Amino acid sequence: MQKDKAQILLLQEMHFKTHHIPNFRSRAYTTWFHSTNPEAKSKGVSIALHSNAWFKQSAIIADPEGSYLFVKGFIADTRITLANLYAPNKGQIAWLVQTLKLLSSIKEGVVILGGDFNVPLEPELD
Repeated sequence: MQKDKAQILLLQEMHFKTHHIPNFRSRAYTTWFHSTNPEAKSKGVSIALHSNAWFKQSAIIADPEGSYLFVKGFIADTRITLANLYAPNKGQIAWLVQTLKLLSSIKEGVVILGGDFNVPLEPELD
């Protein structure tokens, strides 16, 4: 991640319980946000920001089950919404429609969306 000079990391399948999130110690990635499943070490998404991203957070919307995480804020003077999704293995399309409607209703500024959608984005190619 550091070698590629990534500024924003969208990580899925983190598998941390809510009260057992490790403390990531990295000089490069100093700001972390998590959405975890409180009952089991399943699901889980995280967003990490590079120390020189100059991010100022304004809101966090996390799925109580650990399947999505939306973080709103600013990088420099640009308003952004970071969205990280981890779709279930079954019922992905319905879940994506519902989650993207939620994102659409709360987003601000530029949206950076990533995740594991558990469906091929181009079915004919996949």
